[in-house]
Amino acid sequence: MTNEQIMTSLFGFSGPTYYKWSKKERNERPIFNLLGKYFTKEELEEFLETGKIDKLENMKYIKNQFLLVNMDNYIRDFNDNSLKSSNFLIQDFFFFFLKNKNELLKNGFHNEYTFIKSITQYVYNDFCEEFENIYKEEIFSFSELLGTDETENNDELTKSRLAISDTFEKKDEKFNDILRCLYFAQFWSKDMDTFLNIVIKDEFEFFINSGNDELLYHSIGFLVYSNDKTRSLPISIKDKLDIVSKTFKYFTYKNELINLNNIKNHILLRISNPLESKKFDDEIEKYEEIIKEKELEKIRKKLMKPIKPIKLDIQKKK
Repeated sequence: MTNEQIMTSLFGFSGPTYYKWSKKERNERPIFNLLGKYFTKEELEEFLETGKIDKLENMKYIKNQFLLVNMDNYIRDFNDNSLKSSNFLIQDFFFFFLKNKNELLKNGFHNEYTFIKSITQYVYNDFCEEFENIYKEEIFSFSELLGTDETENNDELTKSRLAISDTFEKKDEKFNDILRCLYFAQFWSKDMDTFLNIVIKDEFEFFINSGNDELLYHSIGFLVYSNDKTRSLPISIKDKLDIVSKTFKYFTYKNELINLNNIKNHILLRISNPLESKKFDDEIEKYEEIIKEKELEKIRKKLMKPIKPIKLDIQKKK
């Protein structure tokens, strides 16, 4: 096929229409540049003849296999460390991590310290603000507060130092708790890094469509934390995780509605209009009451069932 035949077949216009544009005009049109840059003449002919391009189909298959293998590895890591069963600190950190991954890990997972740096940034990034609150009266120098200068005994200075020490201890506890629960992420590879980049770029749609509850929970957490700025006032960690939990519960009950758009719209409504979204919680509560009543009815029937007498076969002694 000639180049003219390929273009007229792809766009459905005649040869004269194609030649209305000069070569310069065609080169200025993005669609022609796209076809010329990413497809060979043979590939376009193959598409027109068969409706597909084998090379791209193979690449699609390889990508899907890559996603499935890494999804299995990801799920395996959370089998004994379910995020939806973890405490507020672990959940808040991991959703913060997913939301800010590309900023936190600019070079990806290149060694075991990469993930640890993310925990460090999460735990200690607000220390300066807390330090300023302790130091707000500006009575002492920075070196005095840290104990690097020889100073006379001073109750106020001692009190400030103890406050800083206490803050550090609390931060260290948080750091150790997160690392203990999510220790496996230290050993994530570059493949896992690429996998998460693809999933994040697609707003976790791959996770949402997986049919796995743990992955659905991660997806909802990511979407809540990624849209937490849509409300004019800041949302507390407790409120964000409450939205995650309630949204997850709603969509496990209404699993036929699970898709990216429905979940995003549901989350945005919960964030922007908490009172309006209460109708979802009322619906779940009624559903749970019905389920509970059905379970109780089963137990009652089981208890009311007459017990058959047990026949004992006692042999007479000779």
